[in-house]
Amino acid sequence: MTDSLEKSLYFHNPWWTEKKIPAEFLPSFQRPIIKQLNHYLESLQRIIIIKGPRRTGKTTLLYQLAQILIDKGVNPYNILFLSFDDFNLRQDLDKIFNLYERIRGKTLKETQVFCFLDEVHFLKDWSFTVKKYFDKKYPIKFLISSSSASLFKKSLESLAGRTVEEIILPFTFKEFVLYSLREDEGFLQSLEGGKLTPYENKLQILFHKYLSKGGFPHLLEIEEPSLWQKLLREDVLEKVIYRDLVQLYGVRDPEKLEKTFLYLTNTTGQILNLSSLAKNIGISRQHLEKYIYYLEQAYLIFLLNRFSPSPAKTIRSSAKLHLIDSGLGNVFSTVSNQDFIVESMIARHFLDPACKIFYYRNHFEIDLIVSKQRETIPVEIK
Repeated sequence: MTDSLEKSLYFHNPWWTEKKIPAEFLPSFQRPIIKQLNHYLESLQRIIIIKGPRRTGKTTLLYQLAQILIDKGVNPYNILFLSFDDFNLRQDLDKIFNLYERIRGKTLKETQVFCFLDEVHFLKDWSFTVKKYFDKKYPIKFLISSSSASLFKKSLESLAGRTVEEIILPFTFKEFVLYSLREDEGFLQSLEGGKLTPYENKLQILFHKYLSKGGFPHLLEIEEPSLWQKLLREDVLEKVIYRDLVQLYGVRDPEKLEKTFLYLTNTTGQILNLSSLAKNIGISRQHLEKYIYYLEQAYLIFLLNRFSPSPAKTIRSSAKLHLIDSGLGNVFSTVSNQDFIVESMIARHFLDPACKIFYYRNHFEIDLIVSKQRETIPVEIK
């Protein structure tokens, strides 16, 4: 077992022997969030948390941060990367750390270690081990990623006051533009100077492409529609619904969960009628609520409550559902709902820990109500 574990550690940490992160792990484009994460790494004595849907580049961000550390002179052996997608690593963290100490030739107390825990929600009781080392002031910087909001949230309760968090979603339109025009020096200069008029037509073309394809990073280089659509279907259905959610929540009937998701793609941007929806899918309302919760925790959808001065009325209100990415609507929806996909895409751009967003409907409807600090802003999408 030790030999197998040691092989897995070397497999997931090739920089121990190669002295650098393999080039295939490091795309040339860096998302703007990398600067914020690096700032946390340098200046905060906190556990850094990265969460968000699968295939949004969380693992890539970890590799890019590891390369930044190596470029600064950090010994590659002081960077430990554990991916819990690997069943062989889903074992006691203390046992892994003991073996790592023998490989490194130093104890964890001796020198600074940067410990990356990827897809950590698959590891039972991980937060208690991390808390133990953090509270005992070990020189370990923990960077942790997860694609499951609910299990992650439950584990994070024991780490209250010890973490800083960032949510990594599919590319925003700005990121999509920066990625698409990353080699256009003229555009980058125009952007810096705030003079984008010469690029107006190009930006309109990119907007329609973004609206159609969405912002999942691994699909952006694939031009053939049938291929990127196939890959997106596989990522969502096979990897998230039939694998992740089945493993994490013990879903006994994943076909019904898939059917629920497919129905919901036809209702993006609309207020949910749970009783009617449950009847159409052929499941109980209780199961429907549970499945919606699972999909929300997998960051495939998000829900908005109706705005009201009364918190009780807001909580009791029927939710409006949005897909997290416009590509999901265009690939999975079977009805013509482009206006609603646009509304969901714009609503997604307001997702920010510093904001609360709602919809409003009484005698008239407002698509979004954005509440930030003490300011409340209505947003109508046309």
